[in-house]
Amino acid sequence: MVARTASVADARNNFSKLAENVHDTGLPIVVFRHSKPWVKISPVVEEDFSEEYVEAMDEIIAEGLSAYEEGRFVVGTATAKKEVAQRLAAHA
Repeated sequence: MVARTASVADARNNFSKLAENVHDTGLPIVVFRHSKPWVKISPVVEEDFSEEYVEAMDEIIAEGLSAYEEGRFVVGTATAKKEVAQRLAAHA
């Protein structure tokens, strides 16, 4: 099978069309940058989403909704960046 390819410029300008084609055909597209393979656009395989992953995402969403309803949320990009920095520092 011949690999399907696109340049970075093509991928940038036609990403929606390329992504739809990958989804419809199930065949990946290798994106080249400076004549070298750079990234691959590939379809999502159902096995990629384990039940554990879905449960974890459900818990995160529920926690976020609960925090929002309790008024525990941040507004604005500067505040959000500060919050992320604090959380990263706490986990370092």
